[in-house]
Amino acid sequence: METNWKLLAKNSDLQYITILSNVLEEKGIKSNVINRTDSAFPSLGESELYVDEKKYDQALEIVNDHPLSHAG
Repeated sequence: METNWKLLAKNSDLQYITILSNVLEEKGIKSNVINRTDSAFPSLGESELYVDEKKYDQALEIVNDHPLSHAG
């Protein structure tokens, strides 16, 4: 069975993206984190969070309801 991955979130903070990925995993939604930051200059680039497009709406709701989504 093929998974079609869809971009759910991106952020320059890899830790934030990783936390969101863990939250989704706890809810039974698999995700993939792609770190596109420069290892020499971590402030350059962004990390991306992908989920199965079939789970996208559910994942988006979980992420939007998470307290970290409203911090800042």
